[in-house]
Amino acid sequence: MSAQVLSNPPKWFWFAAGSALLWNLIGVTTYIVSVTMSADAIAALSEAEQRLRDATPAFVTGAYATAVFAGTFGAMFLLLRRKWAVSAYSVSLVCLLVQFGYMLLAMNIITATGAVSAILPVTIIIIGLLMLRLSHFARRSGWLS
Repeated sequence: MSAQVLSNPPKWFWFAAGSALLWNLIGVTTYIVSVTMSADAIAALSEAEQRLRDATPAFVTGAYATAVFAGTFGAMFLLLRRKWAVSAYSVSLVCLLVQFGYMLLAMNIITATGAVSAILPVTIIIIGLLMLRLSHFARRSGWLS
């Protein structure tokens, strides 16, 4: 079995991969907080937010969980220089599209909470696309095995 020789990635790669891990850990934390909210915390939400929370199907919550955990694994795989980063980010992006597509289109959160509520989902999707692109670039550049 021949060993694959990897080229060394530039410093910006390590910064991007480390930032991606931090970003995804924030996502994991946000997910855990959202699914473990106390009754008092839910009561403190606006009426529109409570209705949206109650109307969110389980598959959307599952997509949320899968997106943040797959993204976290993708970032860890980048830092470990493993080609599994591409697969993990692919899964994460598909789940982001399911989650936010449903929320924006089927649940119509913009009508319920205002146009500003679309900013974060769109930003998260763009970051997900960029991380998938980075993982593909890193694999093509010989930085991942």
